[in-house]
Amino acid sequence: MEITAQDLIRLSLLEIRAVRAGDSINPTLNADALVVLNEYLDRLNVTPRALYDTTQTTFTMTASLQPHTIGLSANSPTFSVSINRPSRILSANVVLSGNIRCRVNVLNDQEWDAITAGAAAGQSVTITSSIPTDLHYEPTWPNGELFLWPVPTANKLELRFETLLAALALTDTFTLPMGYQQALRLTLAELLAPMCGQTVSADTRRAARDARDAVWGTNDGSLNAIPDAGVPGTGRRGGWNYKTGQIGAGV
Repeated sequence: MEITAQDLIRLSLLEIRAVRAGDSINPTLNADALVVLNEYLDRLNVTPRALYDTTQTTFTMTASLQPHTIGLSANSPTFSVSINRPSRILSANVVLSGNIRCRVNVLNDQEWDAITAGAAAGQSVTITSSIPTDLHYEPTWPNGELFLWPVPTANKLELRFETLLAALALTDTFTLPMGYQQALRLTLAELLAPMCGQTVSADTRRAARDARDAVWGTNDGSLNAIPDAGVPGTGRRGGWNYKTGQIGAGV
């Protein structure tokens, strides 16, 4: 469902009885409420459960460059994206000619430190390759930093990262997946209430919590269950029989 930021703010103010239906909203209140709305959208960008989509983009690497940077074009990064720099990299591949992909391991701080520890003290790691095998991401600001091992000499790098929510202007019309509008409207009402001198009813708080739970729960990924020795099975030894308290006969 499409809605303008102005209408979302108006409905949120109605929810907490800060305005009445048909009232004209004070321009200062509108502007302040928009700041609060955009602050909340920015907060969602560091809440993985709130982000519903990912972006996969291919970039051309620069030979012997370490690190590559990623961010908005206004900040002159190596890799330019249409949204603020990613908060994290989900996966990476080196793309060879013929669209052949080689997986690149995404390393955490400790794993990357183990690689750089192999260099002499105070020196940079300068081993190069056309097919880097490992990547470490530092979410610095305003551009993130991408460290590759070995340092690349050619080819393209394919990155997958979470699609961030953009800031809004009052007149912007936007649309989000099912459930988001109610979650945004009721959460914004909770956030605006203190600055408007209003209290939030228990019903509104409950509805806001339920709306967020419904949306975030939909975004949660399911994990593959890997049974261990304590999970009943159908092997030769049989499974655990809760009635007898013993391992049943094999089949």
